[in-house]
Amino acid sequence: MPRIILVALISTFLIITPFAALADGDARAATPAEREYALKVQGLLDKALPPVPDGWTAGDRTQINPLTSVSTGVGKDPMHVEFFMEARDEKKIEEATLKENKVYEEVAQGYTADQNTKMVEEMQKKLDVLSKQMEEAIGKNDVSAIQRITKEIEEAQAPVKAMGDAMNKELKEKAAVVKARDAHLQAALAVNSYDVELSGYAAEEPVAGHRTYWHENPADHDGDFEGEWLAFAGAWKAADQDGRPVMTPAWNLGLPHTTAQNLVVKVRGDKTRGRRFLEAMKWDVVGSLLSEK
Repeated sequence: MPRIILVALISTFLIITPFAALADGDARAATPAEREYALKVQGLLDKALPPVPDGWTAGDRTQINPLTSVSTGVGKDPMHVEFFMEARDEKKIEEATLKENKVYEEVAQGYTADQNTKMVEEMQKKLDVLSKQMEEAIGKNDVSAIQRITKEIEEAQAPVKAMGDAMNKELKEKAAVVKARDAHLQAALAVNSYDVELSGYAAEEPVAGHRTYWHENPADHDGDFEGEWLAFAGAWKAADQDGRPVMTPAWNLGLPHTTAQNLVVKVRGDKTRGRRFLEAMKWDVVGSLLSEK
């Protein structure tokens, strides 16, 4: 069996969770007031953001275009509007990627020794036999035999699964040492946002007088970001929901739904750079947006 196949077999035991696509709900045409409001809010949020860090490359950024339609539910609560931007240190990412690839090659080689290849081949032989036995047991509706064979299949797979788990653990630990640090930044701003859970976040010194929180990711996490900042402006209040701390909107539902009442700014990246990003925002622009009634 080629060694590359061994790596492929091991990888089948790694858990991969696909993203689920959410279907769009019913929609209606946006009103002139809603189109004007959304354009104005996104324009001000764009203006409030600081520039991309020196030497970094701008990534995705919200394109400001007129709304053509909205969900039929819009109008019951203050209208939600978002703005997104990201930036990357391409040089640092490229250097780290080369190091990570080397780590993957070195670790994989350690798990493609002859004894491991032989173990996979022996497992496959057992599974071939057990598969035929399972077909016969199912055909006879022999529940006892099905349960016994199922257990034997799990036992046959166990050594290779253990090897795959060990390889994944080693890869994760060694890749964490060489992965790019302070090389990705994302900012997501949401006006008239709903509940934001704060479990795992620590309160930090306010930014421009606004409540601010930080969540630190573990060093060996799979993502590209060291953590996430949250900053809250406008109509918010702290609350407890079944023992979970949250920030919940304190809207005035008597105002038109095209009124900006609160804002949450989420900045993902390095803690120090993310803090500087928040502090460099034009909070006076945010204040003018939220003060308009």
